Amino acid sequence: MKEKALKAILAVFVAFLIGAFVYFLVIKAGTPGEGKVRIFFLKGEGISSVTREVPKGKGSAPFAARELLKGPTKPEREAGYFSEIPAGVRLRSIAIEGDTAVVDLSSNIGEYGGGTARVEGIVAEIVYTLTDLSGVERVSILVDGKSGVALGGEGYIIDRPLGRRDAQL
Repeated sequence: MKEKALKAILAVFVAFLIGAFVYFLVIKAGTPGEGKVRIFFLKGEGISSVTREVPKGKGSAPFAARELLKGPTKPEREAGYFSEIPAGVRLRSIAIEGDTAVVDLSSNIGEYGGGTARVEGIVAEIVYTLTDLSGVERVSILVDGKSGVALGGEGYIIDRPLGRRDAQL
């Protein structure tokens, strides 16, 4: 009888340990896409980040890209953050392929009305934000599904995946 009681207690204890492990691994650690992401905007002469909380059920990459395209919040603008990305640019899609984030943006990304410094700012904001995601080293920027696009009148051609060294201001 004591042996059966001990087995029952042991079984309950093992079930408790498994439950606790699952709780801390899955629930406490968060599901994929939860947590915080850094969004990079321009500030002064350089690039700097703000932190945003990823809502439950949202993937980190699409959330980060959409937050970047929204631009800085009013308090962030008051603190000196700004974005060179034109208002109204839409995220068509984003995928992580190995160590590369492939982001497809709407064609109005090229309607920024500025010079080379502005397009470099646009590229830096995109590349820094997406390479800050876990495992992402490079960013391939597509416009309306096409690669090898030229942004603006300056002909800044994006024909390969870019890393942070390519996007320094």
